[in-house]
Amino acid sequence: MRINKQSGFSLIELIIAAALGVGLTIAVIAIVISSNRSNTIADGISQSQETGRFVISYLNSSLRQAGFTADPDRDLLPISPVICVQNSGSMVDPSCTLDSITADVGDRITILREAGDNPESCAGADLALGADTVIADSFWIETDPDNNNDLRCVTRIFDINNNTSTPIAGITEQPIARGIVGLHALYGHSSSEHITGARNVSRYVSLADLAEIYGNDANNIDWQRVQAIRIAVLTEPTAPNTRADATRNYILLDSPSYTRTDRRLRQVFSTTVTMLNY
Repeated sequence: MRINKQSGFSLIELIIAAALGVGLTIAVIAIVISSNRSNTIADGISQSQETGRFVISYLNSSLRQAGFTADPDRDLLPISPVICVQNSGSMVDPSCTLDSITADVGDRITILREAGDNPESCAGADLALGADTVIADSFWIETDPDNNNDLRCVTRIFDINNNTSTPIAGITEQPIARGIVGLHALYGHSSSEHITGARNVSRYVSLADLAEIYGNDANNIDWQRVQAIRIAVLTEPTAPNTRADATRNYILLDSPSYTRTDRRLRQVFSTTVTMLNY
C-alpha cells in the first residue's frame, strides 16, 4: 500500500499569508474610517442645509407680514419701529431694530403688523387680542448657557405713538431654530415715491445708512419707501464634522467677516423678502 506524504505551509508562505491578511484588514479599516468621515461631513452639511432652508422659509413668511393692516381707514403702518437704544449694554425696549457692526450674532429685526383675525405670535401661539391691535415681532440670535446659538423671537404689543412696547400675558421669547450663527439684513430703499403695485428699489442699505438718508433721524424714516428686506443667515452643525481644525471666513451681506477656526463646516443662506406694506 502506497502512503501519500502530507506537508503544511512553509514559514515563507505563512508570512506572506499573514502580510496579505494584515494588508487587507488595514485597507478595510481605512475604507470604513473614510466612509465614516464622509458620512459625518455629509450629515453636518445636510443638517446645516435643513436648518438654513427652514429659517429662510420661516423669516420669509414672517417678514412678509410687515406693515400689515386690514383697516382701510387706518394710516399705513411702518414696517419697523425705531432703531434700538442701548443703555449699559441692554436695550431699553426689546421691540426695536438693531444694526450690528461687529462679527457677532448679527442684527435684530423687528416688524410691525396688526394682529388681524385669529392672531398668533411669531412662534405660533394664539393671542387674545383685538384684530386692530398693533404688535411687534422681533427676531434675533442669542447664545444659550450651553454655548449654542439659537434664532429666537418674541411678540409684544406696540404703541406706535410712543414707540414703546409692552409684553403680552403668557407670551415669552421662544427659540425657533438651533445652529444659527449670524443674522444680517439690508433694506431695499426706493429714492422716489412708490406707485401702488409697482416696486422700484434703488439700492439695498444697512439700517444705519437708511437712517442717514433721513438726516440720521430714525423717527423720520419713510418706511413706505422700504420695499424689500434682504436677509442672510449663517448656519452650523451641532457637532464638529471635519477631521482637523481649519480657519474659514464667511461674509453675510455687509457684515464684517465671520472668522472661525474649528472643525465645523458652516453655510450661508440668503433671500430677499418683498414688503407688502402698500
